[in-house]
Amino acid sequence: MLTEGLHDLCERGLVDRPRLPGFPVHTRYALSDAGRALRPLLIELYRTGEALRAGSLRGTGPATPS
Repeated sequence: MLTEGLHDLCERGLVDRPRLPGFPVHTRYALSDAGRALRPLLIELYRTGEALRAGSLRGTGPATPS
């Protein structure tokens, strides 16, 4: 499951997967530039989740289309 998720992130260009020389073969995963560009969004999602969990956003309700 983890391997599939990492493979998917690599295919989408969010993670780089350089293979390191040597035996046995070593693989290291790192965020690509595109993956790092998502950092501000992920931070805001985290903060919103924490606020919801703490109850400070309670009662705001879902967004409604205009």
